[in-house]
Amino acid sequence: MTSGGSRILVLLSRTKGTASLRAARSALVPAVITFNRPDSHSSTWVWHSTSQTISRRDFHGVSPLYTESRVGSSSTEANKEKQPESTDKDAIESNALPDLPDSCMENPYVREKIQCVLCKYNVPVNYKNVKLLAQFISPYTGMAYGRHITRLCIKQQERVEKAIETARATGLMAVALKEEMYLKDPKLFDPNKPVRPHRF
Repeated sequence: MTSGGSRILVLLSRTKGTASLRAARSALVPAVITFNRPDSHSSTWVWHSTSQTISRRDFHGVSPLYTESRVGSSSTEANKEKQPESTDKDAIESNALPDLPDSCMENPYVREKIQCVLCKYNVPVNYKNVKLLAQFISPYTGMAYGRHITRLCIKQQERVEKAIETARATGLMAVALKEEMYLKDPKLFDPNKPVRPHRF
């Protein structure tokens, strides 16, 4: 079945002879013939049959009984363009290979791993490094800041608190307050912007 101005004609052609009407009716041979106009500016019609191809002049010589019906409005050329050029399995697979995801490529949407300042720069924690330990002490209370302010990991926070206790026990750091010589040191974090609110 074709579309786009094409027509389907069911042709019942009669055989020649002097047989009776009943014999002639029984001898009717059905044939499906379609025709289309290849060029819209041309007036020549070409008839296509399942068994043979006949021209319009040959068709006028026969007096057939036929029925016709119009099928759709799109052209046959448009339908041919919609059909895939090649249905070969190898050709389809070769065309699909460039579109496959690269299994060796890293995930570009992975979030950057959050590290504390000591782990990021691999800073060793020692009770003798008083200048470093003073950064984690409040200048008002002399107490060590919590993790919600220092933003250290649990492991590094425990190391800092233990080093502060050891430095105070050995007399390297003041106990009740922060020494004045360390008040103007650059800050590793902002105590006024904690990650979580204070407990007090």
